[in-house]
Amino acid sequence: MKLGTCGGCKFWDGHDASIPHGRCRRHAPRPAIGEVGVESMSGDYLAPVWPETLPFEFCGEWEAKQ
Repeated sequence: MKLGTCGGCKFWDGHDASIPHGRCRRHAPRPAIGEVGVESMSGDYLAPVWPETLPFEFCGEWEAKQ
């Protein structure tokens, strides 16, 4: 992985090679609207999720894997 990309970041939880994406675990999971989870007052379902990213993506909070 290139330095500075999600695939080389210590906060990135990549899956095995058969799944091309992973999850950024830099911050706590955030609520996302979906089909499962806790029903909100508006009737939507909210579930805590970490952002899914591809290994070649990047952000401003990257830190090298150790």
